[in-house]
Amino acid sequence: MDFLELRETLRLRLDAVGATGFYSDSELNTYINRGLVALSELVPVATNIVLNITAGEARYEISDNVVDVSGITLSSGESLNCVPDLSVPREYIAAGHDIGTIPRYYIKADRIIYIFPTPAIDHTATLYYTRLATPLTLNTDEPELGERYHFLIIHYAAWLCLTKISATAVDETAKNFLALGQSELAFFQSNFEAKDGWGCKK
Repeated sequence: MDFLELRETLRLRLDAVGATGFYSDSELNTYINRGLVALSELVPVATNIVLNITAGEARYEISDNVVDVSGITLSSGESLNCVPDLSVPREYIAAGHDIGTIPRYYIKADRIIYIFPTPAIDHTATLYYTRLATPLTLNTDEPELGERYHFLIIHYAAWLCLTKISATAVDETAKNFLALGQSELAFFQSNFEAKDGWGCKK
């Protein structure tokens, strides 16, 4: 489903349970995107980018939407080994005490990646990571998560809409939408996660 179809389906679901609140397109869009991003924390999008490693530089910032880093591979084909954050003092790496021609290891600490030995020459690498889904904007935009997850997004958005009506006491209909989404997510994770590694489309 695209953004327009998600919104129309969500509105039909709300009408079917007699939701009394008025929901503008803008409001439904917000709830759908919140559902999409929340779901992608559990089912992140696998992707990769080019990482330009600069001589003498050990510290590299990564985007806020990164969930986890799964690997770094140099253009020569060599893969860097990930080591626990606490196994090497950050100050030791940042100061460049261990300088080598080819980096061998990396540490992910919050939104920073440290590479060491600190490279003496430039390198091109591929950074493999998982990230949060990109929010939808246009009516023709489709979620990056596969279609089997679209109703989970709708059910989460419906739960948000219904809890808006009663912020202090969530009614049974809202709870049902949340429970339905949770059970569907558990089902999809158990049936698909092992097949594609991340449980998301492709």
